[in-house]
Amino acid sequence: MITNHTPAIRAPYAAALKSQPHIHEGKLGKLNAAGEIELATSADDAFGIISDPDSLATAVAGNATSATLVHRKFPGIIQVNVGATGAAITPGTKLVYGTGGVLTTGTGTAVAVAVESAPAGQAGQMVNAILL
Repeated sequence: MITNHTPAIRAPYAAALKSQPHIHEGKLGKLNAAGEIELATSADDAFGIISDPDSLATAVAGNATSATLVHRKFPGIIQVNVGATGAAITPGTKLVYGTGGVLTTGTGTAVAVAVESAPAGQAGQMVNAILL
C-alpha cells in the first residue's frame, strides 16, 4: 500500500526551532526520537530538506509550528538554503553539509547539486538543487 507518493513527512518542529520557523526552510533536517524536526548535525544524520514551514505569524500567535521534511531521495528539484556562500554558485556546483544545516560549497560528501546560480556572500540564499 502506498501512503504518500512524495517522499515527505509533515511534522512539528522541536521546541528550539518553533520560535522562528521560517528561517529553517531549505536546511538539512532530521527527526528526533519524539518525531519532531530538528536541524541535522551532519550530512550522515540528515533525513532531508526542511520545506514549507508554518509562517512566523503562527509562531507569534503561540500555535504549534510544523514543516515538511522532504527525504533525501526526493526525485525533483527543491530549494535549499546555502547560507552566506564564500564563492559564487553555478549550475553543477556540488553542495555539502554546512554548520547549522545549511548547504555550502566545500569539501566533504556532496548532498546536492545546484541547478541555478547564486552570487557570493548573501546570507540565507535559497538555490534550486537536486538532492543526491
